[in-house]
Amino acid sequence: MLIHYVGDLHQPEHATTKVDSLYPSSDRGGTAEKIPSIDDVNTLHFVWDSVVYEYTGRPVLPLSDNDFTWYTTEAVKLSSAYPIHSSAILSGDFNAWAQESY
Repeated sequence: MLIHYVGDLHQPEHATTKVDSLYPSSDRGGTAEKIPSIDDVNTLHFVWDSVVYEYTGRPVLPLSDNDFTWYTTEAVKLSSAYPIHSSAILSGDFNAWAQESY
């Protein structure tokens, strides 16, 4: 769950919400903002969650050993393609992460 919460904290749709005459009760973090569907991604929130349509669909739970291998391989590829220097990491400062997302 920690991985999920940290991921959500970096999701801009979790750090802000839209409230106006169209969304008087809020846009629910972008889930109320409908867009044309591509591979079942049909809200602004899910565009972000799918890494802009790169990872669409939902995993079948519980995850299998093959699933864990696939996720690990993908994580290694992403961290190699988009390295982050340790000085850019706000170590354990969850509030700072939320402010950065906002």
